[in-house]
Amino acid sequence: MNPVRFFAQEFTKVKYKYLNRSIIENVDTDLFNEILKQFLDSGWVKIYEYDAVDAWIDFGKVKIKKDKKVLTFEWDNYMEGVILGNKNEINQVAKQFCLRSSNVPSYISEST
Repeated sequence: MNPVRFFAQEFTKVKYKYLNRSIIENVDTDLFNEILKQFLDSGWVKIYEYDAVDAWIDFGKVKIKKDKKVLTFEWDNYMEGVILGNKNEINQVAKQFCLRSSNVPSYISEST
């Protein structure tokens, strides 16, 4: 394996582990939009939204915050919806919407 790729993957694993992060990937677009709407309706506030020319056509990103918790919602044509954040919050979302959460992105094998 390319050493640069190896170290990048290892860094990502460490980052997710020590920052207590998890990820939900491949969320259907309609469900992704519904989850984001439910969070905003329940008092979470947008602190960032990607607003370039291609926003929500090829790529979209929103960061929301409540208290000290921050969740990142990303969408693109290939992966559809991705939700990143604190492991506890992500696990609650996964459980509520029957989704699968992971400790690292799917492009990184935990056994590498």
